[in-house]
Amino acid sequence: MVYGPNNNAVLVNDCNSLENLTVTLQVTVGLIAAGNTGFSLQLNCYPLSYSTNKGVALEWAQYVIAVANESVWGQIQYWSYPKSHGFGGATSSVQLGGGKGPPNSVPQGTVMEIALATDPKQRNAVTKVTFSITFPSAKTISLPYTLPATALCAIYGFQVDVVAPPSGPPANFTSGAGNLTYAVSPPGTLAVAAVTPACPNDHKGNFLVTSEQSNATYGAVSPPSGSTVFQNLFT
Repeated sequence: MVYGPNNNAVLVNDCNSLENLTVTLQVTVGLIAAGNTGFSLQLNCYPLSYSTNKGVALEWAQYVIAVANESVWGQIQYWSYPKSHGFGGATSSVQLGGGKGPPNSVPQGTVMEIALATDPKQRNAVTKVTFSITFPSAKTISLPYTLPATALCAIYGFQVDVVAPPSGPPANFTSGAGNLTYAVSPPGTLAVAAVTPACPNDHKGNFLVTSEQSNATYGAVSPPSGSTVFQNLFT
C-alpha cells in the first residue's frame, strides 16, 4: 500500500480522543527540495464535535514544523466550519545557519518531532504543542507553544504529510527518505480508518488534505494497530 503525495493514511482510535499524540520523523536520507525552497512536516488533525474556538465548532487542526527562509519554526492553524480561519499561532523562528548541505534542507540523521500534550480535565483537549528538531550534531531546537483557553481542541484522527512550507511552492524533493513513528498514550490504539470520514458525527465532510504540495509518498502503516505504529517516507 502506497499513499500520497498529498493524501496520507488517516489514523484513528475508534473515534475516541487521541491522548498525547507524538509524531516523529527520523530522516534516513537528507530532505532536499529542488531550488532549496524548503518543506514542512504537517500533522493534520480532525477535531471531535465538542472542540471549539470562541464558541465556534472546529473542522480542522494543523500543527506544522516549517523549514524555509533558512529558519525553522512551529505553526498552528485551527479552522472553523465552514472553512474560516478559527485560530492561528506560531512560535518564534530560529535561524538554521551553519548546517551541512543546501539551505532549507535537513541532513541524514535529523529527527523532527511534534508532540501534543492533552489534558483529561479539559476533555483531552490539546493544551500544549512542542515542536522540536534534533540534528546529527546533537543540537536540538525546541519550540513549545501553549494554546489559549479559548482555543482548545480534542482530536480523534490525523494524517501526516511532508509537503511545501506554508504558502511556499511545491516541495519537489530531489533527495529524501525517512521513518515516521506515531504514538499515543496507552490504552489508546491507532489504526488506519477503513472509510472516510470514519466518524461522520464528528466531521462535516470528507477528510481534508493539505493544500501544500510535494512528491513525497508513504508506505503501509505497521503494525495494523497499536499504541505505537510506523510508516516509511519516500521521495
